Amino acid sequence: KVIDKVKMGSCINGCDSCKKYNGKIYSINESLAKMPLPNKNCKFHLNDGKFAFCRCGWLPVIEVK
Repeated sequence: KVIDKVKMGSCINGCDSCKKYNGKIYSINESLAKMPLPNKNCKFHLNDGKFAFCRCGWLPVIEVK
């Protein structure tokens, strides 16, 4: 089966900016054109707090027919 859609997934304790994208579905072409990941507005910071680090990822959308 060919995967032609992906869904954005954010962490449970992700920032508000990332959470608003959680579950959004894009076609592969649309995701490549828009490139929403990594989220440029992510507010999560690693240990020292100097750099934002988006932890969102792509999940395959599998349609069962």
